[in-house]
Amino acid sequence: MGEEGLKEVYRWLDRFVAENERIARKEILGKSPDHWDIPAVFVTNPDIADENKQIAVITSARHGQEFGARVVGPEILRFLTTEEASDVRESQIVIVVPVVNPEGFVLNQFHSSMTSLTKTERIILGGLFRSYPPDMIIDYHSLGPESDSRYDTGDMEV
Repeated sequence: MGEEGLKEVYRWLDRFVAENERIARKEILGKSPDHWDIPAVFVTNPDIADENKQIAVITSARHGQEFGARVVGPEILRFLTTEEASDVRESQIVIVVPVVNPEGFVLNQFHSSMTSLTKTERIILGGLFRSYPPDMIIDYHSLGPESDSRYDTGDMEV
């Protein structure tokens, strides 16, 4: 959790991309209000032209206390490196955005809107979708231990 937890996720992403450079690359989509990078990992078979592929986008950790979301992004990335996923890599560009809300992650709070995307999410994801119009989007959510009605959006603009 906290800043060290976010840094650990980002270090893991860098190692993942370095170990899978043949099929994976990292792109920084933008910065959060507190100047955290918001990275995405693109996984595909580079030997097949991108214009012949579908685009799948997976976002997670939109709300800081979503513990399961912190595991799902890396597990999807690990799966995409397997032989079982070779058909996926050949027919799709899979874009995984493992932490869309760095401030919420660091604070371990909801720190987002209940009904819409935050301004930062609109800017970051809007730019991604303009560059890579998705054929499919999954926004993965999970519940934390105190997720009942404790939605702290802090001072963020929603």
